[in-house]
Amino acid sequence: MIPAIGRMDIRITLQRPAPVPDAQGSVIDSWAGLASVWAKAEAVPSVVTQEAAKDRERHGSQDYRFTIRHQSALESLTVTDRIVWQGKHYDILAAVPMPEGRPDTIIITARRRA
Repeated sequence: MIPAIGRMDIRITLQRPAPVPDAQGSVIDSWAGLASVWAKAEAVPSVVTQEAAKDRERHGSQDYRFTIRHQSALESLTVTDRIVWQGKHYDILAAVPMPEGRPDTIIITARRRA
């Protein structure tokens, strides 16, 4: 099933860590762009324990589900990668090609930190 184009109406950038050496030979943490793609974003409502809810309030986090079109180059997304959307960074928690076998989308669960 191919997702409706109209629902993928936001632009996100997928990034991967790319350590870069500086002039003194030290390594500086940096990010390299993997792709800029159209996506559908949905806040993920969650049922959490009181302790987890307090942790979210303390850290200001919010989980989102991003749906993008399947691209074989993006099947390698891992939890070390991130999403940039509206100038905010989202840590990838999981990236799953759907449906199994012949995927047409990749569902990415990510967490925004304040």
